[in-house]
Amino acid sequence: MKNTPTLSKRGLLAAILLAIAPVGTHAQMESDPTPNPDGKPNADLKTETTNKTSSLSASDQKFVEKAAQGNMLEIETSELAVKNGTSTEVKDFGKMMVTDHGKAGKELKSIVKSKGVTLPTELDEKHKTKYDKLAAMSGSDFDKAYSKQMVTDHEKMITLFETASQKCDDAELKAFATSTLPKLKEHLEHTKHLTAK
Repeated sequence: MKNTPTLSKRGLLAAILLAIAPVGTHAQMESDPTPNPDGKPNADLKTETTNKTSSLSASDQKFVEKAAQGNMLEIETSELAVKNGTSTEVKDFGKMMVTDHGKAGKELKSIVKSKGVTLPTELDEKHKTKYDKLAAMSGSDFDKAYSKQMVTDHEKMITLFETASQKCDDAELKAFATSTLPKLKEHLEHTKHLTAK
């Protein structure tokens, strides 16, 4: 009688093992192909991320870099104008520039972020030199130098954006360049009035 429960336990254990074995084998059979499907989407995901990073053509990436640097310079030098400018016109223009270029910068950042591209957060050496030159000035000298630089910089930005509005491969960037142009041209006209004073 004592052996019966033992036999029952053994029989039960054997039955469980037999029941589990096919499940284990089946699970193993299913898990073998799983790494490929699981691995493949992961690989595709990585490729997609890589593609997002490199989804912009070299010329589009160059435009983004130049636009971002130019935009940052406009904002940072215009913040100086608000602080260091002597004439009301220069200070007011500086405020408008900070607002308008701030909006343009956010829009560009939003567009390229979805494509896996990160905008520069600091001025490069060339643009930093321009900023430092203005930062060292004050009074009417600052007003004149700032106004003159705004004309030069906006002429360059307009040329850059006109080219991008026609030649950008990316549709969103092309639309951004096209929609930003009128504001840049408006700024240029405004800066010409500033330098005339």
